[in-house]
Amino acid sequence: MVNRIISYFKSFDYPVSPKSFALFRMLYALYLLGLISQLNTQWPFFFDHVPPYSVSLFPTKLSLFIWLISSVLLLTGLFTRVAAVINYVLVLLMTTFFVNANISSFNDDLLRIGGFLLIVIPASRCWSVDALLGNLQRKNQPQQTSYLYYLLSIVVTLGLLYFASAVTKLFSPMWQNGLGLWIPAVIPSYKWNHFDFFVDQKWMMFGLNYVVLAFEFVFIFLLFNKRFHAAIAIIGITFHLGIAFLFPFTYICFGPIFFYSLLIPDSWWKTLGRQFSSQHKLIITYNPEHTKQYQAVQLLTALDFRGRLELHAGTYSHFSCEGQTGWDALRAACRGSILHAPLYLMTSVEVVQNLMTYVSEEWLPNPTPSFSQSGSLYRLKRFSFFLFVAALCWVQLLTLGYHSYTALKADKKQLTQYLKQRIATQDFSTKPSNLARTFFGINSRGVFLDHAFRGTKTVYAIAKLNADGTEEWLPIFTKEGYCTGSNRNLGWHKLSFKYFGRTLSQPDTTGFKKYTAMWAHQNHVAPHNLYFRVYRRMYPCPETYEKGYLTKMLNLPWDTAGLIVWNDTLFHYTNLLPDSADKN
Repeated sequence: MVNRIISYFKSFDYPVSPKSFALFRMLYALYLLGLISQLNTQWPFFFDHVPPYSVSLFPTKLSLFIWLISSVLLLTGLFTRVAAVINYVLVLLMTTFFVNANISSFNDDLLRIGGFLLIVIPASRCWSVDALLGNLQRKNQPQQTSYLYYLLSIVVTLGLLYFASAVTKLFSPMWQNGLGLWIPAVIPSYKWNHFDFFVDQKWMMFGLNYVVLAFEFVFIFLLFNKRFHAAIAIIGITFHLGIAFLFPFTYICFGPIFFYSLLIPDSWWKTLGRQFSSQHKLIITYNPEHTKQYQAVQLLTALDFRGRLELHAGTYSHFSCEGQTGWDALRAACRGSILHAPLYLMTSVEVVQNLMTYVSEEWLPNPTPSFSQSGSLYRLKRFSFFLFVAALCWVQLLTLGYHSYTALKADKKQLTQYLKQRIATQDFSTKPSNLARTFFGINSRGVFLDHAFRGTKTVYAIAKLNADGTEEWLPIFTKEGYCTGSNRNLGWHKLSFKYFGRTLSQPDTTGFKKYTAMWAHQNHVAPHNLYFRVYRRMYPCPETYEKGYLTKMLNLPWDTAGLIVWNDTLFHYTNLLPDSADKN
């Protein structure tokens, strides 16, 4: 049996281009740069640093700066392996802090496993400074990798994420009844725009519900048949774009999309190369045994994505192009190419020429042995990666089984309640999901489940009272009830579920104090004689489909809930009796 399994996986062990890994590395780094930018822009809010009411001892600025440097190194492919290790450590640190800061999301799991994969996959063999430097040193790195790496990488990322989500949803009455997408879509505090017509199309909402269930469940199995890759990529990307358009965590929804770059087939890169290949060739003659000539050719070809350079190796005494030799030949090879333009300008300066000559002679003086990897070592690396993936899949099954067993044992009717949306990473108990999730993002994933849509959802909005009697609504919820301003992306969970969203009627006055203090500071308003009116709206969560339900929720009145007064930096909150006055 074991031999048959190994033989089956060996059928996927054939050489392919590492370009998809390189693209994944760059997309992952770009996504991190966007995430770091958001964190840096509003770091006091995200990291709960609102002196003197709360002080964060976490070294935020230093951590974000190091994370920024490692992300830039990943993007450019410079010191890739070291940058990947630093990035992975920071991802573990940040995502653990995200949970405690109430800004965590489902995408944290993909950041963890994706960051770990960048350490072990050949992501720097092309489109990287490391590859260029390696070639300049005559370390002829392999330009191919095994398709098995691609397959197993997508299995442990999107494959396990979708599979766990599907199994969790199968136990959910909300998803069983076709309401898994409809219920969140008719609660205004779960939305950020007016795109509402689809919620009244019952056949569409029910159909999408079951399509999502089926897609998430079969995704991991369809990965083993390349004929389905294009279809599942189109469906999956469309699915995440739809979520980004509907719900207020738009940027987070882009996170899973770049993992689909691992499904790009080798044939696409070959076709793309032929389409962009230059029809006008520049003939370059050089001597591969001459170190400087070889380095010049490697530098040029590293930026020659259109294949405009035609190389002729031989026992030539000079490096030549279009009748030019030496530095003139190098500049001639750079003409007509945008990517080569910086090199053309730099080599026009004599100081730069001398510097490049010095680097060539002092840093790269002698040819180094060609890169080689023994067959036994290569097989060991593949087998180790295979065992790692198998272990993660086994942990995933144990996690799902453990949660199902304990929930059924406690109460067979309350299984969904146990399958919580988030599992606190600080809880290092005997639950098999905690350590696996903390380090690799493996857990019993469940998003939009029954426990989050029971009873009544209570949300609060705040309006500043001006001296002339007018109101200025703070960027939390619009008057219609949609999320706005800071109450989106990373801040949505913190504001909508902690500061301004409760299932109970009593508001979080500590959250009110911190948010209004931050708002006053950001808007350069002195916290003296400041008055804010607090409004409350209560959304009854539906249990059955009802046409026009969203419109009914949007028409609910905002009741007055309380009054906030800032006087000489002192905060005071007073509960008010609801007057049921429609303040829209």
